[in-house]
Amino acid sequence: MSTQLLGTPNLSFNLNFPTSKGARLTVFGMGGISRNTLDPGKDTTAWEFEKEGYNIIYKNKMGAVGATYDQPLGRKASIRTVLVAGKISLNTTLTHRVSARERFKSGVFLTTQKYRTPPVGPGGDVKSWLVQPFVSWSLQFAPSLTSEIGLHGMISKVEEGIKPGSIVVWTRERR
Repeated sequence: MSTQLLGTPNLSFNLNFPTSKGARLTVFGMGGISRNTLDPGKDTTAWEFEKEGYNIIYKNKMGAVGATYDQPLGRKASIRTVLVAGKISLNTTLTHRVSARERFKSGVFLTTQKYRTPPVGPGGDVKSWLVQPFVSWSLQFAPSLTSEIGLHGMISKVEEGIKPGSIVVWTRERR
C-alpha cells in the first residue's frame, strides 16, 4: 500500500479603504506552500494507480502582494491602477462609459520577465519588461448579449505584435 502526504497551508487577505472623492484603495495578498510526498508501497498488487509506483517529492511556494487604486474621473470615467509584487506587474486602465450600454477602455500592462536560456545558446538569463498596450470597445445589445472588439499589443525582447480580437458573450438568465 502506498502512502501519500499532502500539505497546503495558505493565506489570503483583501483590505478595502475608501478615500476622498470616491476613490478606493485595496491592499491584497495571497501565499501558499504546497507539498506532496508519495512513498510507493512494496506490494505492487495493492497499487490502484500507476503513480503509486513512483517516489514523488513535490514542494512549491508562491506568494504575491499588491494594491489597487480606483479613482472616478467625473460621472462617466474612471481609472484603475494595480501594482503587484512577486512577479512585478503594473496595470493601468482608463474606462469611459459612453452610454448605459457602451464602454471604451484603454490601458497598459507592464510585467517583468525572466527567461533562462539553454546552455547551447548565449549563456545567462534574459531579463526584460513585457509591455502590453490595449484598447477595447464594448456594446450591450440586450441584458444578456454583449459584444467587445479591441486591439492588444505586445512588446518585449522575446516577441512583438498587435493582435485584434472580438468576442460576443451571451449570458443565460437564471430563473
